[in-house]
Amino acid sequence: TYEINKPVLFDDKINLCPKMKHEYVPFESFSDEVKESVQRMLDYQFEVLCSSKKEPFDHWIKWQANMIRGNKNDCCPYLRGQQGAGKSTISEFLKYFVVGEQLTLTTGSDPLIQQFNNILSGKLLVLFEELENFSISQWITVSTKLKRQITDPKIIIAEKYANSYETVNMNNYMLLSNHDAIKDDEGRRYFILDISHHRMQDIEYFYSLRKECFNDYGDELGGFNNDLLDRKEIKT
Repeated sequence: TYEINKPVLFDDKINLCPKMKHEYVPFESFSDEVKESVQRMLDYQFEVLCSSKKEPFDHWIKWQANMIRGNKNDCCPYLRGQQGAGKSTISEFLKYFVVGEQLTLTTGSDPLIQQFNNILSGKLLVLFEELENFSISQWITVSTKLKRQITDPKIIIAEKYANSYETVNMNNYMLLSNHDAIKDDEGRRYFILDISHHRMQDIEYFYSLRKECFNDYGDELGGFNNDLLDRKEIKT
């Protein structure tokens, strides 16, 4: 099984789920410098991801907080905006500095349209980046499967040359797209964030944000740091 808040051995199960990147530490125990960096990351999410609107921002923060506790949310944020508006910054921040690489999957539509979906097992955060521009009939098929997986507490994992099995569905899904991926009126399962474009291609803003906030507050970053902070290669 894959259960994030359970020990390796419990009941009659072997828990293969990776550990969270960080253990819980009270916010009050951090230095003022760290608190300022946290506030800057929150300001970016309010201003850019939520277009400076309080209601979607509150919902977005609660979604993240519930996921980081190891829980499953019953809706899927859809970050919709043009290339360069600021979507990749939050996906990389969550993947590398909050949830961790072992618990995060960045993928396309393959787990939704193909028979084998074993890459979803043991993933707390699943980032669907740049789904194809489906036709309406194609989207209905994909959306039906995705909406079921968003809410179901169990998931059937199918692997090539192995028996399928049912396990706990710990996936939290997020859609990131430059175009209008959602083509139905069913809004209960999708939480749409229309990204503000006023920071479009603002390399200096995003470089400064990453330089201040993309760190583990004391942990070594290794060579990975250069990949996310190179001005010439930076993805906003």
